[in-house]
Amino acid sequence: MTASLKSNTILQLDTLIRISTAQAVVNYISKKIQDGILKLGEPLPSERALMKELGISRFSLREGLARLSALGLVNIHQGKGAFVATEVNSASLQQVFLPVLSGSEKNFYKDLFVARRIIEQETSQQAAEKRSKKDLAMLEEIVEKSSAILDDPAQFGALDFAFHSEIARIGNNVFLIKMLEFVHGYIRSFLLEHAKDRSSREIAYIDHLEILACIKKRHTHRIRQVMNTHLQHCKENYERHLT
Repeated sequence: MTASLKSNTILQLDTLIRISTAQAVVNYISKKIQDGILKLGEPLPSERALMKELGISRFSLREGLARLSALGLVNIHQGKGAFVATEVNSASLQQVFLPVLSGSEKNFYKDLFVARRIIEQETSQQAAEKRSKKDLAMLEEIVEKSSAILDDPAQFGALDFAFHSEIARIGNNVFLIKMLEFVHGYIRSFLLEHAKDRSSREIAYIDHLEILACIKKRHTHRIRQVMNTHLQHCKENYERHLT
C-alpha cells in the first residue's frame, strides 16, 4: 500500500487493518455514495483525479471500479467514464464493508480461481452438450480473431473474456450464468492484466483451441479436465507475474 493511502483514512474502519489498494477504491467510492457526496447517476471523478487522490496505479483503480460494477454500485460506459448507478441496493453497500478479500489480494485471487474452476468446468460441459452450429461459429470466430491479435495485449484480453462469456451463454443454465456474472468484473480485470504477458497469451490461445475442439466434438467429460488445466495455467501465470 502506498504512503498516501496509509495517510488517508478512507473509511476509518478500525477492523480493516490490511486492505488492498483495489479494495480501498471500493471502500472510498462506496463511502461517498453512502454519505450522499456522490449522487445516484452522477459521474465519478476522472481516472487521473482518483489515481492522484488515492496514490494508486491505473490497474488498481480499474480493478476497484470493476468490483464496484460487479456489486451494482457503479456503471462503466466505454468512452464516457464511470457513473454511480441510478439505483443502488443498500444491501450491496453494506456488503462492501465486509472484509471481502479475506485480508489479502493473494487470498482473493486464490478464491477467485477456485470459484472459476467450480463454475466454468460445469458451464463448458453444458456448452459441449448444447452447442449449435451457430454457437460453434461464434466461438471459432473469437479464437480466430485471438490468433490475429496475439501482439495486442488489450484486444487479446478482451477476446479471452468474450470466449469464456460465450461458453457460459451456450451452456444456457440460468443459475450458472448468474453465478458467473457475479465475478465477471473480477475475471475481466484479471484477464486484461494476464494478457500483458506474451507467453500467457500464447498458452491461453492454445488452451482455447483445445476447449473449442472438445465443444465441437461434444467431449463432455474431457472438457472438464481441459478447462481445469486452462484455469491452472491462468493461476500459474498470476503467481509468476502478478504477485
